[in-house]
Amino acid sequence: MATLDRDRMRALFGGEPTPHRARSAVLALGGLAPWWLTDAAVAAARGMNHPVANALLGSGGPPRPSDDPGSCWVVCAVSGELPSLRPAVVLPLRWVRGEPHSDWLPPALRKLADDVAAQVKGIKDLPAYRDGWGLRPAFESTRTWMTACSRHSIPAGEP
Repeated sequence: MATLDRDRMRALFGGEPTPHRARSAVLALGGLAPWWLTDAAVAAARGMNHPVANALLGSGGPPRPSDDPGSCWVVCAVSGELPSLRPAVVLPLRWVRGEPHSDWLPPALRKLADDVAAQVKGIKDLPAYRDGWGLRPAFESTRTWMTACSRHSIPAGEP
């Protein structure tokens, strides 16, 4: 699994989105690319006509967040030093019954998830929640980003 450190993030997202840089950003972000990259970066990446990058970007704007039960979309602010990224991005997560929280979650987000799980577990009218629920990535490419955040390679911020 790839980890994106500060230098790699600056190389991918730190300047104006050239076609090569934007294509590399799409490939690094995977399924998060349509949500995280600016319109200019997406357009530059599409200009490369790279089949994998185009498949990851889909055919329009960012996809709608899932409304499946357990979906949990965390919004994160992005510092101004990464102009190819949107000013705020979503981190697609999901609650999974009987699972622990993902080790990939940044510490502040793991603590918030613990607090939420503890509050919900105590509600008498919601017996299904007593089994315990864990916050997990909604899809695999999310893990690369949570790894970067949890190792403090980028500011994870407070959720």
